[in-house]
Amino acid sequence: MKPTRSLALIVAGGILAAAGATAWFDAETTERVRAQISSSKDGYLLRNLRAAAEANVSIGLTLDQMDGLQGLIEREREGAEDVLSIDVFNGSGVVVYSTDRSAIGTAVATPWVPFLARDQAWTIAGRGERVVGTRFDNDLGVAEGGIALTLKGRGAAAIGDDPLAVLRANAVSLIATLLALLAAAVASARLLQRSTARFRAAAAILSDPEPARTPPAEPLSALASAQAQRWAWIRTTLVERQKALERLDDAS
Repeated sequence: MKPTRSLALIVAGGILAAAGATAWFDAETTERVRAQISSSKDGYLLRNLRAAAEANVSIGLTLDQMDGLQGLIEREREGAEDVLSIDVFNGSGVVVYSTDRSAIGTAVATPWVPFLARDQAWTIAGRGERVVGTRFDNDLGVAEGGIALTLKGRGAAAIGDDPLAVLRANAVSLIATLLALLAAAVASARLLQRSTARFRAAAAILSDPEPARTPPAEPLSALASAQAQRWAWIRTTLVERQKALERLDDAS
């Protein structure tokens, strides 16, 4: 294969590898950003529902007496396309209010209740859906119950994730892109060095003021050697004639 064609294939391969990795990175980044936006919306909804529940607690209502929560969660459910259901449950893990009326009075999923022990949002990812939730407290900072949103879609970034998660998650593709470009650059440099070796050798022969008398085997170097020999003969002849003229000058 000709060096120029090999060089073109290497460069094209490097460009294709970089383009593929970049496209994959862009797709992953877009998905991560979408998940972050969705997560922010979920967090906003949870904070609003928690604030409403804690406002009711602050005026002395028990969870069973917060009938307004049922209407609130149903309105929020209607305005959120990704939300499958909203459940409000007590400290014992029993659903008190839900957009799915058939779930009222039933026990929540086992993993939900332990999350009431910590004062931060939580996420449980499953197949085709995920659940995000938070607790709500009384005036003493003790958990009165919890609120859970069941959402569409695959597991996404948890509420409160570090914004740098996008870069960390795609570090492999970034490194792969850089390595592909580096490999293409190294291969191109080596091929270029090999393909120009005979020209560099010929240039070195032509620039040598005292070329070797034995011609090299490589055709281009042999031509360069022959030309260098002619130039050397011309230089020698010119020097000899100059000296002859000087001798004639001296003699006259």
